[in-house]
Amino acid sequence: MFPLFFVGGRLAEDRCLHEESEFLGEQKAGRGVNRYFRCRKCNSVIIVSADNIIFEVKGKKS
Repeated sequence: MFPLFFVGGRLAEDRCLHEESEFLGEQKAGRGVNRYFRCRKCNSVIIVSADNIIFEVKGKKS
C-alpha cells in the first residue's frame, strides 16, 4: 500500500512495502487530518499527514 523506500532513486530491496496495512484512525491536525496505518507484516506505523507527507515509525521486531 505504501511503497516508501527509495535509495538513490531505486526501491530498497530489503524493506517492507507495507502492502498488508490496517487503518488505525485519524487525528485532527492544524491543517487537516493525519491518518495512521499499521503494517501487519513488519508492525511499523505509517502516518500520512494532512499535507500528504508520509512518515514511518519502525515496528519492534519479535
